[in-house]
Amino acid sequence: MLTTTDLLTCDSFIDINDISLQLYADFSRSVLLKRQFHYYFTDDTDIIVTFEEYGIRHLLAIHHIDGSVSRDEFFSTIDTGLTLEDLKQTRAMRQRFKQYKPRIRLFSCIYNTLRCGRVFHCPNGKVVNTVEVYMDYILYREIDTKGFNIGMRYENGRYVPLTILVGKEINKQKYIDGTSEKIVTRLIISDISTQETIETITYSDDFIMSSSKEDR
Repeated sequence: MLTTTDLLTCDSFIDINDISLQLYADFSRSVLLKRQFHYYFTDDTDIIVTFEEYGIRHLLAIHHIDGSVSRDEFFSTIDTGLTLEDLKQTRAMRQRFKQYKPRIRLFSCIYNTLRCGRVFHCPNGKVVNTVEVYMDYILYREIDTKGFNIGMRYENGRYVPLTILVGKEINKQKYIDGTSEKIVTRLIISDISTQETIETITYSDDFIMSSSKEDR
């Protein structure tokens, strides 16, 4: 079983048995919900990305598997006993769980992907090769044999990660075909409440230079 510390650097398509909903809830409350990600692009624009509890429920596709789990009480439902096994109680739920299991597994890589991903794709509304997924940005990376797409939408003054789309090996980039791109030059990760910088990452074509308080 992975730990919350492991999730800071996880960069592989891990086994479902190595994660749990409680692990994800603990990591979300201790790290994701407390940090903001300020991206600067080569075109001199910038955006701020932050997480919300309802967004994490969506990232994990819980609303697709079991719609009875409240969007505003997701973590407390986990604290009172909700597990991955509970998402497989009926045949229909088991089928949905199987469909979205890659999404649940790849969530373990979300923090490191936010750190290392350099290309934001602009779907201009509806994401290609989806029925009704509308996002403002997609941050794309390849994780092992999968295309890992983090979809973000502008809500209340910042961009919130709301979906994970998984491209299979045969067509990893199916969700970003034909999109325009924004290239990241610098990322500042900071504490939301104190505004203290946790890590600054500067990117170029051939290297990534990081200055991290956590490493000191």
